[in-house]
Amino acid sequence: MGDIKKANILYLCGCRGFRSDCSGRKILEMIRCWQSLGYKVTHFSGGDLYPIDMSYDEDIKAKQDYHKKWYRKLSFMSPLVQSYSEMKDLAHDQRMLEHLNSMVVKDKPDLIWERASRLSMAGLTVAKAKGIPFVHEWIDHLIPYRFSLYHGKAVRAEERKNHDSDYVVVVSEKLKSNLTTQGVQKDKILVVQNAVNPSQFRVDADAGKNYRKELNLSDEVVLIGYLGSYAFYHDMKRLILAANILRRRNVSSFKILMVGTGKQYPETVELAEKFGLLDKMIMMKPWVKPEIVPQILSALDVAVLPGCTNIICPIKVQEYMSLELPSVIPDYSPNRDVINDGLTGMLFTPGNEQSLADKLEVLIKDQNLRVRMGRQARSEVIKRFSWEKTWGKALNEIMGFAGIISEKRNLF
Repeated sequence: MGDIKKANILYLCGCRGFRSDCSGRKILEMIRCWQSLGYKVTHFSGGDLYPIDMSYDEDIKAKQDYHKKWYRKLSFMSPLVQSYSEMKDLAHDQRMLEHLNSMVVKDKPDLIWERASRLSMAGLTVAKAKGIPFVHEWIDHLIPYRFSLYHGKAVRAEERKNHDSDYVVVVSEKLKSNLTTQGVQKDKILVVQNAVNPSQFRVDADAGKNYRKELNLSDEVVLIGYLGSYAFYHDMKRLILAANILRRRNVSSFKILMVGTGKQYPETVELAEKFGLLDKMIMMKPWVKPEIVPQILSALDVAVLPGCTNIICPIKVQEYMSLELPSVIPDYSPNRDVINDGLTGMLFTPGNEQSLADKLEVLIKDQNLRVRMGRQARSEVIKRFSWEKTWGKALNEIMGFAGIISEKRNLF
């Protein structure tokens, strides 16, 4: 057994579209946390095999533009598009295998931890060949389509990774239940909730006031906000429908801010215009850099998540909570594991704009409730949802279980 200060973690994002220098906040925070605990962490992504000179902003725009390509909008083209993409994944995985074989000889990792990606088998293959413990960070819905040339191979690859991994990490009890139903050994699955850095996501009163001035909003206006993508599962049109209900009820002194971009953006704008809400009750702003997010959240009075999947609680909920915001989110079991309904936030019936409007109206009309709920939300974050108390604790436990470090540290 070794010393935690000498333990070496290889963190992989095998997808060819991922680049280590353009990683999202979650990956960067996980690595920061692990390093702060004394681990040496080497981060490698599939896209690192294809060096290009592109900034983070340019990388984001390229990914957004990719989904706007004409052939991706035609449903009958999907089998061909997916098959071609799978072929590129398979060729990429062979390159990854060659690179990782050289990489483990040089870096001698004690543990390989891989974020799930379609048809990515190189990490597991190398780990098994070299006798290195392997962790699969599993995300559902990697293969949401039904028809393609390598669909069966992709499904079997995910099943094999989950069954053959030494440990599987998921972000909800719902995902753990799904895996155990598929026959994955229950005691090797760790549930690790999404997290937030409370020192980074904290109220900045001055930044909040300045942003409200940019929006030309007085302190009396209750600002409800959403920051994120316009993906289909975020159900952004639901928020427009709820806003229209509030208008018909003559609920006043509030505005809704929607910040982001995505596939459902055009039809969301169209619906807001149809009801005459755009630029009046509804303000829609473009995507912002991640470092700007806490500043915008500091301007809000209420945070909202109009929709999500029923398998995870999105990381934005912990970020909302950390900024002392009462959150209104769909009533799914993973969300109930994070939000205490009526205490740290409010849950509404998924897909029901009447229920969403009801919850928002309560918060619009009760400032004391908003403040009390927001403070309790941040207290819960500090108690349960820091990176150290989630992903840091999980890594420490896995390293102890695997016998890589001499003892499990009592970090908390």
